[in-house]
Amino acid sequence: MTAGLVGTRLGRYEILQELGQGGMSVVYKATDTELRRPVAIKVMHAFLAEQAEARERFHREAVAVARLRHPHIIEIFDFSGENAKESYIVTELVEGETLAALLQRVPLTPPEAALLLSRSIAAALAHAHAQGIIHRDLKPENILVGNNGTLKLTDFGISRMLDSNTLTVTGTLLGSPAYMAPEYIDGYATDARADIFSFGTMLYQFATGKLPFEGATPHALLKRIATCEFAPPELVNPEVHAAISRIIKRCLTRLPEDRYPTVDALLVDLDSSLNRVGLHYERDLQALLAGPQAFGDKLKASLAPVYLDLGKKALAAGATGPAIEDFDRVLGLDPKNTEVRGILDRLAWRAQLRRFSRLGGLAAVGALLVSVGGAYLIDAVAAWRSEQERELRPPPVTSPPSTGDAVAPAAPPLRNTLFLLKGSGDLFLDDVKRRARASGAVPIELAPGKHKVKLVGAKRTMVREITIPQTGPVSAVELDVSVTEVTAAPPPKTKAVEFKPAGMWVTAFVDDTPEAAVKNAMKNFTLTLAYGKHRLRFVNDRAQLNEMELAVSDSEPPGVVVVRMVPRPAKLKVVGAPDGAVVEVAGKRTLVDQWTRDEPINVPLDVSPTQFDVLVKVAGKADLHSLITFTAGESHTLEVPETP
Repeated sequence: MTAGLVGTRLGRYEILQELGQGGMSVVYKATDTELRRPVAIKVMHAFLAEQAEARERFHREAVAVARLRHPHIIEIFDFSGENAKESYIVTELVEGETLAALLQRVPLTPPEAALLLSRSIAAALAHAHAQGIIHRDLKPENILVGNNGTLKLTDFGISRMLDSNTLTVTGTLLGSPAYMAPEYIDGYATDARADIFSFGTMLYQFATGKLPFEGATPHALLKRIATCEFAPPELVNPEVHAAISRIIKRCLTRLPEDRYPTVDALLVDLDSSLNRVGLHYERDLQALLAGPQAFGDKLKASLAPVYLDLGKKALAAGATGPAIEDFDRVLGLDPKNTEVRGILDRLAWRAQLRRFSRLGGLAAVGALLVSVGGAYLIDAVAAWRSEQERELRPPPVTSPPSTGDAVAPAAPPLRNTLFLLKGSGDLFLDDVKRRARASGAVPIELAPGKHKVKLVGAKRTMVREITIPQTGPVSAVELDVSVTEVTAAPPPKTKAVEFKPAGMWVTAFVDDTPEAAVKNAMKNFTLTLAYGKHRLRFVNDRAQLNEMELAVSDSEPPGVVVVRMVPRPAKLKVVGAPDGAVVEVAGKRTLVDQWTRDEPINVPLDVSPTQFDVLVKVAGKADLHSLITFTAGESHTLEVPETP
């Protein structure tokens, strides 16, 4: 880990206090002594800073994120440079707390407030994605809430600073497992849609107060994420409006292609839900962050009449489904609302429920109206079933209708459809679960027309679009989520290989793993390596990087592997020498002119430290001799006086 730096300076920055630690870095509060302003400094852990590749990626990330200019993204001020002793990034300082800490103190209520907060995070993500930057570790701990009501997204691209084939760093799971997308856990390539999944996880948490994926062990948690097993948000918190639930579910689909294609598409639905209840993120966000409890209480008190009006307008427009969703939200806020109950009583249940049953939506309507009261829903369904029974009775003989009578066309009959399932999983039809843990041959009656079919297995999901004809034969639908078990391969053959450091201590890394295989070895050491080719890197902060390809077999390597470390050159800067002067050191001559005056001279070293006589020849003046002890990787300054 990075040693404590409080009370020290990094360049022009004076370190004041430690703010927090993570798997990659330590964050400090500091003062910019030149611009006289407070800043935050993220200092990379020493064991990572020793790796040239990690430093390079840290630098690339700083350059990339520095391009971002958004009110909800932390601004980068400065970077240490690739060759600095300490690798750090300087950012604006947000005085406040993380969103995770805020939510632990004050849960977000009602769910519409969660939507308002999430919209600002989505706006920041959209800006980053437009610049080609994926966050990859989206979670409340990486969102800062300022005391002045600001919100800032930070810690972009953490996963890209380590090897792409590993999830761990010094034994700690990289990123937060609870917010990871399934494709990241499965080892598939990730893109911006992985951020959308993490966003959906946070929105679920904000709206319900619980995470969608939980497990007693990390393995159990990762398995639930890999199969996307979570309770519907409206069941965890009955106050979640159906429109908000649909947004969450689309974000949390297992397959990336089933999610929102972009954050911009997600923003359209977020804005639509917010605009319906009169909220705007730019206007209302600061009030929410400044006082979540007070803002939530005020918002909750205003929502019932808003949803009542929306439900009435939807009903007048013939949109019974959206009307029922809005009325359900009213009853969630005000269970004794007599006006809504009266409206529902006056609805033509026979016609409406018949229509929903033919669309396969009766179960959805029932779930929405659970909050109305069990007896009320049972009576409604009983009335619908009674009507169905009456329809099955032989019709009475009546006179033909008069010319002016309107006769409703008969709905097409349901068609028996056979589903042939390979493997076991939950069977969804038009996003409604019809069978749990289904397998084999499953017959289901469907209305003619197009349907979306999805079978969610333990490790695979299959989605199809099918069309049920009104007449003629109905083809069987085949879905396959079976997984072939692969027999575990025998453990690889290994060999103990002995290494001998030559001249300097070494820290060794094998095959680009972020954790050192051995640290600060002065004497011979042994590494157990699998048969095959390996890439080894040996580092020392005062030596040049030594990389080698090593083949391991019964005969290779033939003996002890010698690790020769070449000391990094020292640097000499000569100050005050006029143009035309010649500097001699370590058998090397350098002419001072307008091109070389400000450039340090590299002094090669065979052994460190080494003493050299530095000779400076200036025309018309006595030669200047100076005996300097050079140390690998360090800089020295020699001042040439104006008079000999």
